[in-house]
Amino acid sequence: MPPWSQAPAAGTSLSKCIGLSIRSRPNCGEPRTFRKLETAVAFMQDVGLGQFRVDARGYDRQAQRGTRRRPDAAAALRRAHEAKAHDTWFRQQVEIAVAEADDSAAVWVDHAAVKDDMRRQREALRARIAKADAR
Repeated sequence: MPPWSQAPAAGTSLSKCIGLSIRSRPNCGEPRTFRKLETAVAFMQDVGLGQFRVDARGYDRQAQRGTRRRPDAAAALRRAHEAKAHDTWFRQQVEIAVAEADDSAAVWVDHAAVKDDMRRQREALRARIAKADAR
């Protein structure tokens, strides 16, 4: 009987009975490996193979415990959650700003007045810096 599945140390590898390996990347010589049988079943169903056999000889469940193929997964997931939280916060800030701008009681400041105020602030800061340098 040709093997439907082989069990290397890293997980369960699946191949079609006709000998065509299921590859994780095009032109990759290594067969696709799975850490969980459920994931392998879902993948096989997705590629149109609803029935297959598994040869679990050589599979060592104890050897699989504590091994991680992607040690960066936790960090990547944390970054994804941080990005989502920032995106949510940013969208809330935009909604608040739009609501404030649409409010009839909003006070609008002329661009020339803002530029004049910033010029005065820069002059005051430069004077403070010059005074500190003179000491």
